[in-house]
Amino acid sequence: MTLDIADLKVRIGGKDVLRGVDLRLAAGKVHGLAGESGSGKTMTGLAVLGLLPHGAKASGGPSRSASATCCGCRPRS
Repeated sequence: MTLDIADLKVRIGGKDVLRGVDLRLAAGKVHGLAGESGSGKTMTGLAVLGLLPHGAKASGGPSRSASATCCGCRPRS
């Protein structure tokens, strides 16, 4: 099983803080995400897990059910 993330975007206050993220995560594998400070690593993880801060909106990426299934948690409502 894999979790495919395509063209993930996150907006906060009408501004893009993350855009164009594509990842493929295979079940049972260890994955790392590397990048410069401020490059969006934490925001990517929060979006995939459905744990974005209040006021943030994600589009693209995995479906909400796919993100909940990958970690066994439910996205915030």
